[in-house]
Amino acid sequence: MLLLPVGAMLVVGLVGLDRRSMWRDEAASLVAADRSLAELWAMLAQLETVHALYYTFLHAWMQLGSGVVWARVPSVLAMAVAAGLVGVLGARLASVRVGLVAGLLFVANPSTSFYAQEARSTAMIVAVALLATWLLLRAEARAGRRAAGWWVGYAVAGAVLVALNLLAVLVPLTHLLTLLWWRRPRSALLSWGLAVLPALAVAGTLALMTRSQPFQVGWIPAPGPATVRDFVHLVLGPTVPLMALVAVLVLLGVLPVAAARSRLTAVALPLLVAPFVALVAASFVQPIFVARYVFPSVPAAALLAAAGVDRVGTWLAGRLAARPDGRASGRRLATGAPALVAALAVALVALGGLGTQRAERTPSSRPDDLAGAAAVVAAGARSGDAVLFLPDNRRLVALVYPASFARTHDVALSEGPVQAHNLTGRPLPLASVEANLAGSPRVWVVGRPGLAVLPSETVARSELAVLDHDFVPVETPDPHGVGITLYVRRSGTP
Repeated sequence: MLLLPVGAMLVVGLVGLDRRSMWRDEAASLVAADRSLAELWAMLAQLETVHALYYTFLHAWMQLGSGVVWARVPSVLAMAVAAGLVGVLGARLASVRVGLVAGLLFVANPSTSFYAQEARSTAMIVAVALLATWLLLRAEARAGRRAAGWWVGYAVAGAVLVALNLLAVLVPLTHLLTLLWWRRPRSALLSWGLAVLPALAVAGTLALMTRSQPFQVGWIPAPGPATVRDFVHLVLGPTVPLMALVAVLVLLGVLPVAAARSRLTAVALPLLVAPFVALVAASFVQPIFVARYVFPSVPAAALLAAAGVDRVGTWLAGRLAARPDGRASGRRLATGAPALVAALAVALVALGGLGTQRAERTPSSRPDDLAGAAAVVAAGARSGDAVLFLPDNRRLVALVYPASFARTHDVALSEGPVQAHNLTGRPLPLASVEANLAGSPRVWVVGRPGLAVLPSETVARSELAVLDHDFVPVETPDPHGVGITLYVRRSGTP
């Protein structure tokens, strides 16, 4: 039965996997994975170091296939493993029924399929986080030499987890809260402390290697009301009715103090709350909170919600069994009540997220639609047209859809991404860009919506000023999340 969440996740993850586009982060994954290992590691020495393990894996994976759909398949597989592990954890901490319901609730959460269908590392992170949690349970249940192998496995899983995402170090740290909740002896705490050392070593190494790469988190906004909103949407669902339903189930799962549920609460509640609190607190010093960084909180919420469903089912069964008439039909109904309540809860959560599930499989579900942007340029470009990306990181669209830009030439590129050991190449100085623009009758400008530039992007602002002085903008369709404008030289302008 616990394989049911795995199969359900595979179906949900594979349906609509194409999405007819990719967004900027996925483009970065494909651009990195397309390089030789030597080229990839030359880039990782300068930037994107935190993604070194994922990019290296994706490079190997892309030797077996091509295209963005193939690049997304590992995420689907990893999320299916995660769904299975949610079921296993629920069964070990409470009952098989709780595990099955937890796995299915995890699959039904729209956030799960959102990250299952991205060529990024989030799905792998949650799978390894849950594996580490399972290994912890196996290790702490044994003593002496019988536990040693499990602690070694836990140490390896923790190191891999942090190598996938530096901030995932919070997961093994929340396990300490679980052990303290259970009042484990000092020997267990010492074993955990030794087993977590590899994860801490990887975290320290990555922190040192990336301290010269502040742009990895420099784009993250300071915490505010949107921070709480994003977290609530992530773990509970995107609509108010769905949020209310799951929140009630989670509370019902937390409140019981029966021994059968206290073990589950001790594992799931710290994983649900602690990473969020830690990242928000740290963000008042240096903003680092992004919802996907705390995605392991989603299976924690599913486990607690499943415990809540089980409590309702058990309560209903008790009420039916206590009816004074004592009819056989009543006894049968009481016996089947927990399963009926579980099926109803899963169905309601799945239906509550159905609209979001559909929307997630469209290009507009992500921050930008690169395929749509490439199509606009391909449809209107003429041979000899110039193209300018503001800022330079918007060049990713041309790197993943090169055929759409075949009739254009990049007026601001000095050195290609491979030679520059980065993702988007090295830009020309402003004077050279101005000289190239002077010889261009038509210029396609690709950037943020409305071609917005930040105050710190002084070169981009100067380039826009040149365009506004010497060219006339032509109305151009803007795909989701991307600004595109065709500039045509003013008559009489040299």
